Amino acid sequence: MCDRYLRAVEMAIRYFRTVERSRLALNSESYRDLLGNVAKWGLIADVDLWFRMRDLRNRIAHDYLPEHLLRIYEVISKEFGPELLRLRDDMRASIPGKG
Repeated sequence: MCDRYLRAVEMAIRYFRTVERSRLALNSESYRDLLGNVAKWGLIADVDLWFRMRDLRNRIAHDYLPEHLLRIYEVISKEFGPELLRLRDDMRASIPGKG
């Protein structure tokens, strides 16, 4: 589950950067600016949630935290998972013929 979470967050961030480049023809200088832009466009509703999601992604990727696995599972499944699923559904709906 942690591996899939890592990949989902990374793919979402790449998607955000792609949308930003297509709309502004530039890249944000910071992650905060990127999230501010995608929030302004309605792709996300909570910038702080995405900061927490990326923080957990980084901690999972750089540390092996077996004593925290239950807490990590709970956070991913209850707090961050619904946001990723909502984004997936929004992305599917934006593809012509797929919504």
